[in-house]
Amino acid sequence: MTNPSQRTGPFVIERGCRFEVRPEATLHVGRGVVIRRHALVQVDGRLTIGSGTFFNRSAHICCFEEIRIGSACRFGEFVSIHDENHLVTSSVRLDANQFVTAPITIGDRVWVGAKASILPGVTIGDDAVIAAHAVVNRDVPAGALVGGVPARVLRA
Repeated sequence: MTNPSQRTGPFVIERGCRFEVRPEATLHVGRGVVIRRHALVQVDGRLTIGSGTFFNRSAHICCFEEIRIGSACRFGEFVSIHDENHLVTSSVRLDANQFVTAPITIGDRVWVGAKASILPGVTIGDDAVIAAHAVVNRDVPAGALVGGVPARVLRA
């Protein structure tokens, strides 16, 4: 992590984590952030992780445009957060360079269960809970519990 545009406070990144940060990218990691072993963080755009946020092992964050994660959030094992996705066309041949991006915003004190996926363009409100294995493809209201594939509100 030698990119001069990275602003970092005291935090913990365990052994086996991999950060890929492009020179033009911006990474801000708040105080008290913990990222457990085997996480993969790819930053081509702007990634902000708020203070006191915790990522369990093998989290995957892929930021092409912008991902903003609030403070005091908790992410379970194998969580996937992508602000990009491949463009699906009727073409038989899928071009690896055809993809779309949309920013992701995750509020404060959000709890995301193991193996949940958060897709491009999603905003998750403060104090929301995302159930394990959920695929979040639309906005989640503050304080809501969502689950399923695709995720839907289980409790408002």
